[in-house]
Amino acid sequence: MIKLNLKGASFPSLFQYSSGLFNFTTVWLAVANGVAFEVNAQEQQQDEVVLYETSFIGFDEEFTLVGQENWQGEGIGGNGFTSGFIDTEGLEAFIGFAPPEESDGFISAWRPVPYDPIQSSRPVIHFSTKIRFTDSSEENGQFDFFRWSVYNQESVRMFSLVFDNNSLRISSLPDDAESGLNETNFTFEHNVVYELEIEMDFQANLWSVRMNGDLIIASRQITTIGLTRNLGDIAIEWIFTDPQFPGDNFIVFDDFRVAARAFPVPVGPTLTPITLLPTGAFLLRLDGSPGATYIIEATSDFETWTEVARREATEGTFEFLDTSSIGQPSRHYRAVLVE
Repeated sequence: MIKLNLKGASFPSLFQYSSGLFNFTTVWLAVANGVAFEVNAQEQQQDEVVLYETSFIGFDEEFTLVGQENWQGEGIGGNGFTSGFIDTEGLEAFIGFAPPEESDGFISAWRPVPYDPIQSSRPVIHFSTKIRFTDSSEENGQFDFFRWSVYNQESVRMFSLVFDNNSLRISSLPDDAESGLNETNFTFEHNVVYELEIEMDFQANLWSVRMNGDLIIASRQITTIGLTRNLGDIAIEWIFTDPQFPGDNFIVFDDFRVAARAFPVPVGPTLTPITLLPTGAFLLRLDGSPGATYIIEATSDFETWTEVARREATEGTFEFLDTSSIGQPSRHYRAVLVE
């Protein structure tokens, strides 16, 4: 299993994959481009327009989130306010814990943020929030799904970031729901505060996700079936695994922020192990920026690095089969952006 370390992210970010005598480590080396990334991010913050942000100051904790400050929802109950889960002071919103007596199998809450990125000079939407998950009690024993979903102004869902409280896996769900979940191989933990960022480039029709600064989804399509690309709202959703017996699990969130930017934050190259074939060949995936060219290098001793692939990430990603790993007792990889 690949497990993402989301605590105190720093360069390099390490992922490990092991099978039998083989131990493969993929390394995202963005050090060479780190300064450029940092400068670009600062420039974008200076050129952004905040569409909506709240830390829930002034909200009334005696009432639900839905119904206050133009927050809307579907389903009755299952949302409100708490404190002390994320910060030591102030209110924090939650969804989950107490389901309604009757429902359609889910509860959702959203705050409309209508915006047409493509027609503006700022086609990139940057959403950020702090989140923390709490598991169901032993007495309850049910485990549900929580989703952050992005809808257009026609109230049609374009994509979702899905947290499975049973397996603790993080997945994405495209607008074509029949195609099913796309697992990321990354997991989350209970009672840990995460900085969640979702960046949507509506002009390029791409979205990416970072948690605590680590890239977990890169360059997925906002719509795969040609939906209207504009922003209606970003909803937090509680999906019951068993509509008759929902869990008492819940998600707390705070510092909810939506901003429009002129340019996307460059996506540094990340390598994800896919599988080790019986032959000893190793299949991995590179995620980066669409149209950029990357070099994949390999080493067995961290001293001598050999170029094993040089490709353009036409749509922001590509897979590579390393046959030179056959017969190697150990193998290490890194990806470098070609300037």
